[in-house]
Amino acid sequence: MIAVVVTSSITAAMRWIRGNGRIAESTPRHRLQSSYNQGMNKRPIPQAALDDPNAVEMLSVWIAQRALHCSLKIGMHDEMGISEAKAWGKILADAARHVSKAYAQSAGGDADDVLSRIRSSFDDELNDPTTPISGGFVKKN
Repeated sequence: MIAVVVTSSITAAMRWIRGNGRIAESTPRHRLQSSYNQGMNKRPIPQAALDDPNAVEMLSVWIAQRALHCSLKIGMHDEMGISEAKAWGKILADAARHVSKAYAQSAGGDADDVLSRIRSSFDDELNDPTTPISGGFVKKN
């Protein structure tokens, strides 16, 4: 198995997050910049993962040093005879559904509408990337 570490520009990440390169009028730039400098802000580990000795972290995404950084566990599915591409498609789709549900609950709205907007943004980014990715492979389990 291989851990992959990749990076892309924070400018592109903010364009993707905020849409068309515009920071939301209600979000002061100094607040966005200061949030980058607050240090570690790791999400809690789900209880099920803590309880399961066979749990595996597959994806971690960070915004750090004005860039988007990802750590991925690649190859585990292939080793089990499962299509890696199909497995990652399911992982990313499931993550998108979780994001849409969480956002709809926190901001008030319809999860299906949020998911539709995520899908549209996802397709736009795949079809016309706002930034190249870089990075490399780190041999780790």
